[in-house]
Amino acid sequence: MKILRRHRLSIAVILITLQATWQVVPAARGATIDWSAGSSADFVWGNGLNWAGGVPTVTGDAVFVSPIPNPGTLPNPNIVLLGAASVANSLNFQDRYTLTGGDLTLTSGGIRVDLAQTATIASQLTGGNGLSKTGGRDLEADERAEQLHWHYQHFEWLDCVE
Repeated sequence: MKILRRHRLSIAVILITLQATWQVVPAARGATIDWSAGSSADFVWGNGLNWAGGVPTVTGDAVFVSPIPNPGTLPNPNIVLLGAASVANSLNFQDRYTLTGGDLTLTSGGIRVDLAQTATIASQLTGGNGLSKTGGRDLEADERAEQLHWHYQHFEWLDCVE
């Protein structure tokens, strides 16, 4: 007990520091970033105006919202053009989107497709942790994603397209 009493200030500082760290770390993990098509000029992944919160990074979860936004009069608002080395932590498709061109790396490998929707990824798709598809509907992936290790949950379908 004497040792605890003697070092109670040091112990209190350590515990307060740990608690403060635990409060900050969840906020630093990453954000959910919604597709907004806000540029009104294009549907390019790398255009920060097309995202509510900036272009996704390795910690950002990209959400393709429903209904599909089209603030301008551009054709095919459901088709998003990827650039070289596009990244996100995960993808969440809430409507019928197609990702095409370029390549995409998912750090967590998570892809979710909501019920009654079909998402298409016609781009090279990679994930360091494999790729895991969840949700209630279909995902169509380019044949370049075929060699990846896929995890399935809830008996969904994965179709590889050319």
